[in-house]
Amino acid sequence: MKTKKSNLLTGFDELTKPWRDGSRPDLGTMPLETMYKCIEANFSPSRPNNLSRQNWRFTKEPYIEIRNLSREKVLEKSISYFSGDKWANQVPTASGFCRSEDRGRRLDLVYESTDSTFVFYELKVTPASGDFIHAAIELLGYGLLYVFSRSLPAYKECRLMKAKTVHLRVLGTSDYYERQVNRRRIGPTKEHEEGLSVNVNQFASKRLPGFNMDFGFDTFLRNFSWSVEDRTNKEKVLAALDGIHPLFS
Repeated sequence: MKTKKSNLLTGFDELTKPWRDGSRPDLGTMPLETMYKCIEANFSPSRPNNLSRQNWRFTKEPYIEIRNLSREKVLEKSISYFSGDKWANQVPTASGFCRSEDRGRRLDLVYESTDSTFVFYELKVTPASGDFIHAAIELLGYGLLYVFSRSLPAYKECRLMKAKTVHLRVLGTSDYYERQVNRRRIGPTKEHEEGLSVNVNQFASKRLPGFNMDFGFDTFLRNFSWSVEDRTNKEKVLAALDGIHPLFS
């Protein structure tokens, strides 16, 4: 009997294991086409009514319970609350496709830099929530889900689906990146970034002619630090956004 697929990214763990466990350092050789075919195989076109209209919405979800002590979650929500209408957060990417496991697949932050260019951020404040390789792979999964969703009529009119360029960015504090060395004995490098970016762009432009997608590591200003007590500090949040820049110049 054929096993029911649990979610759209079933199969990703097996395909990305050599990079996640450190035996393959070259991110530019990840099999994106094979990973994409996992999504196609996991999707059930016979269940179109299960597609959530919330997927790829560009709206804010700023409210958080006061007892939530997650530094990343509080920062994400604070950015959403204090920033202008060019920012969205908790953007669903796979809700309703298969089973409930996919409901948690949400982009932390999305920034609209122009009418046709968006930045998808995977926010990282503490290494406890995953190292830079895991963050890159998670963000890559969202990128592949985005390319796949562009083929679905249900999302044709979504604001995000009209992008000509999408930048995939892991956004971490300086402290987050510096502490990576303690976990993997190596932090992210320009070679990691460039290899994956070339790989992503070649894949995306082949699947969607005229569309561009790239990958990179971004960071806040070096002196930026964050605690849950800063949640009401609008000036600090906005200064952090103004200070976002590439990790490698």
